[in-house]
Amino acid sequence: MVERDYVMRLIHEMIRALLKLVLHIDWREEEKDGTVQTVADSDLNQRYQKLKNLVEEKKINEAENLLYEYLDELDQDENRAFGLALLFYDLLTGLSDEYLEESGYTREEVTEGVTAAASRYGYERFAQELMEGDWDK
Repeated sequence: MVERDYVMRLIHEMIRALLKLVLHIDWREEEKDGTVQTVADSDLNQRYQKLKNLVEEKKINEAENLLYEYLDELDQDENRAFGLALLFYDLLTGLSDEYLEESGYTREEVTEGVTAAASRYGYERFAQELMEGDWDK
């Protein structure tokens, strides 16, 4: 369990670094009313909010399918598409094992999703180095 949490924290930090490099954003900033403006790009923010709503309804697989539809639509703007994928998978890294299980999803699927998105947008080596780390030390 501790190892799994450590890996999820590493994935979270990798996502934050990639978001800074790809979208030039310093993660999420909470507004005064408690809402989160994920990115200044209102289109991406709307798409992210739809994905987040599905996750909150424990429809993670449905949200992931919608994510891939969005990625296909945004494919001409790879940085925005990759950023949306990163935001989505980072949202999942913060969920408990129980929540994921109740939603029909696993930690392994989160890791696979991040790796697939990184591969799709040319960041495979970066993700691969992290995923292949020796976590037993």
